[in-house]
Amino acid sequence: MIRRPRSRQLVMLLALVLASALVAAACGGDDGASGSEGDQPAAGAPCPTDLADGTTEITLWHPYNTLTKTTLESIVEAYNASQTKVHVDVESQGNTIELQKKFSDSIGNPDTLPDLVFTEDTNLQFMSDSGVVVPATSCRGSDAEGAEYLDGLLPAVTSAYTVGDTLWPAAFSVSTLMMYANNAELKAAGLEPDVFPQTLDELRTMAEKIKAANLPGVTAPLVMKLDPWVLETLLTGSKQLIVDEDNGRSALAGASELDNDRSTAVLDWIQGMVADGLLQTIPYGDSIDDFLAFSQGNASFIISGQRSITTVAAVMDGQDGGIDIDGAPSTETLQKLDIDAGLFPGLEEAGQSGVSGSAGYVVDTSDAEVAAAWDFMKYFNALPQQQRWVLEGSYLPSSQSVIDSPEVQAAFDSTRAGRWTATVAEGMTDLDPDFPGPLVGPYNEYRDELIGLLTKVADGAPVGATLTESSDAITELLRSYRSEVGG
Repeated sequence: MIRRPRSRQLVMLLALVLASALVAAACGGDDGASGSEGDQPAAGAPCPTDLADGTTEITLWHPYNTLTKTTLESIVEAYNASQTKVHVDVESQGNTIELQKKFSDSIGNPDTLPDLVFTEDTNLQFMSDSGVVVPATSCRGSDAEGAEYLDGLLPAVTSAYTVGDTLWPAAFSVSTLMMYANNAELKAAGLEPDVFPQTLDELRTMAEKIKAANLPGVTAPLVMKLDPWVLETLLTGSKQLIVDEDNGRSALAGASELDNDRSTAVLDWIQGMVADGLLQTIPYGDSIDDFLAFSQGNASFIISGQRSITTVAAVMDGQDGGIDIDGAPSTETLQKLDIDAGLFPGLEEAGQSGVSGSAGYVVDTSDAEVAAAWDFMKYFNALPQQQRWVLEGSYLPSSQSVIDSPEVQAAFDSTRAGRWTATVAEGMTDLDPDFPGPLVGPYNEYRDELIGLLTKVADGAPVGATLTESSDAITELLRSYRSEVGG
């Protein structure tokens, strides 16, 4: 079966849809003491929970787009209409990097801080060190009703966002890496459709068969952006430390552990796949060239963020996916596009990953605003809203009660987006809470080092020497951060 080029409208629609995934590095956890933070004194500011008289206005910052953005806005609108004590104003801040820079700049002028902020999971160490965040541990100790949801979190989620004995965020948007496949091209290459590789080695074997089939239009069987969370996810999933001090969980990290055999294996795999014409790499950034390549049929597989699921499925089902594009293709055309989703292949098995995504923090502004922010967080964490956050917002369930709810189970059984989400969510429930991803304070600079490492290796630089150089640079970043914060 030959994959024919689709209309430009379809190409652009699918590219923009897929590009909605939040790309974040795997990060989070504690030193194995998850579940005990409720018995420990909370670090950070106290958490007043009694609402003030009248209506308290609070501001929420977020980096979301497409269906995730509209879902959050709808939840806030429903909350505002449900009571008169709090009014939440929602402000989009572009992408996660732009949001975090604005938040960092606002610390010097506290009057400009928001009352609630949803930000990338990789910012956990910075947020906990910032001095302007009210930890959820403090709020749970002040409000038994609000503590119920936090007590029911999946163990891996709790450990991912705990620093020492303190759980910092009050809301969770869990995501991970996944893979999309073009079944039409798998069939044309003699491969079974809907069968995903379990490991990087199996992915290479399948890619070799696709390349040997000489399918028209296929530039390389796999397309992948050189995103740092690919490397982090593979290492965390195989329980490989990335920084010292138990991945920064027992104390502030001061040295890189990146120069190891598993990192070498991943980098050798990337370099070999590129050299053999099996992998088309796309530079890290806001470009959607990877999604264009996949949607045009130039690649049979793409590694992507799981958060794109509901929007991709909506487009596949003939809906607009929350994207306003003139001349959108017909439902009949969309349904001919045979895409399926599966687990991200690992070093040893598929689905080995970590808790990634984003999290919501209560900011220490005033007592009235902290209480109002906590009240919204309780509403957001209630089952009806969490069901929407999974089924519409495209995040994974963060608690077993959400997974087990009849509405979520029905969607998992009956809808395209639900089936895809269920596949990815299954691996999340089995994650080891005793091995969370790395806590890195200077994350932006650390990420730049990982991006440089991946780019150089993909371009043919010697793996061993390049890895050692990057690891040494990361050690210097960690030592500088630890010195600055007094660790």
